[in-house]
Amino acid sequence: MIYTSLDHDYFTNLLILQGEFLKWFNLDFSAESREELDFLENKQDIWMATTTLAMEVVTWYGRLQENHEVILTDKWWMKLRYHHFGSEMKEVFEGNPGLMKELRGIFKSQKDKLSYYDLFQYIQKKMEI
Repeated sequence: MIYTSLDHDYFTNLLILQGEFLKWFNLDFSAESREELDFLENKQDIWMATTTLAMEVVTWYGRLQENHEVILTDKWWMKLRYHHFGSEMKEVFEGNPGLMKELRGIFKSQKDKLSYYDLFQYIQKKMEI
């Protein structure tokens, strides 16, 4: 329960989101309502994401030769958190440069204010990341 309530923005500091943790105790799981099913499905997604993040932290931490406290900084955490995703995007764009032009066209069509929904739909469906 605690593991699925970690704050991913400050994952390496192992902060617990109180509201997320309390939901485990505030929901009645006996009836299997839509709210309960959604909650459990969400927690399963969070479990997978947290496990992946933990694996990344352990891997990168093992590569540090000195200054192990650096993992507690926002800069290190943000770099680690988005490194894998950024690397995958780079590989896809290098493999198919037309996708970059297409994505830029979508940005231009929306006056350089592409919504997160549109961006992530593009990344998921077109880039298949």
